[in-house]
Amino acid sequence: MNTKKFTVVDTRTNRTKTFESTANTVGELKADLRREGIDPTGMAIQEGLTKTELGDNDGTYLPHDVPYRGGVTNNLVFRLTQKEKKIRSGAMSRSEAYDKVKELGLTDMIAEKYGKNFTMCKTSDLIAEIEACEYTDKENCDCGCNNRPIVLSAFLSAFEALLHALMDNDAITEEEAMEIADILGIELFPDDAIYSNSEIDQMFADM
Repeated sequence: MNTKKFTVVDTRTNRTKTFESTANTVGELKADLRREGIDPTGMAIQEGLTKTELGDNDGTYLPHDVPYRGGVTNNLVFRLTQKEKKIRSGAMSRSEAYDKVKELGLTDMIAEKYGKNFTMCKTSDLIAEIEACEYTDKENCDCGCNNRPIVLSAFLSAFEALLHALMDNDAITEEEAMEIADILGIELFPDDAIYSNSEIDQMFADM
């Protein structure tokens, strides 16, 4: 079996990991992820080179011989994200809406927007704010919620690029950059990386 190098981005931890694999199906990929300490349970798995979502069928074959950089590659890039569960207006009880508003940290935003405590608002209004928060691009979300993992990921990617630029212009030494990167949990020079963070960000930009 041909060995490939898979790159995996786990949005729960904002960590990127690269490992060797012989997996050809979604089920085999999930088994590899578990061996690497990454739990795929309840997560949607997207592939960045082909911009596809793999689905839940373990027998589905992974993309292969993908055109990239003027050739073909089987070194795929996967991103694990929480599966979206759309809320249909009226499908959530008032008590469930209360719990979700508090979970997402929307209480202050709702009080400011509606001029009253969220417990005094219509259930339909609460559901509308929950939907607007959960199912929009968090990078551009201005609803005041406390659930912004994509923003954190974007910040770390931007800071990594800044550190490289500072080193390239001799503004800071490699040792100083590494010290800052360690504090932020950024890996500036991963030994096994195939794709840069900016390349990976671009792959998933429209997904």
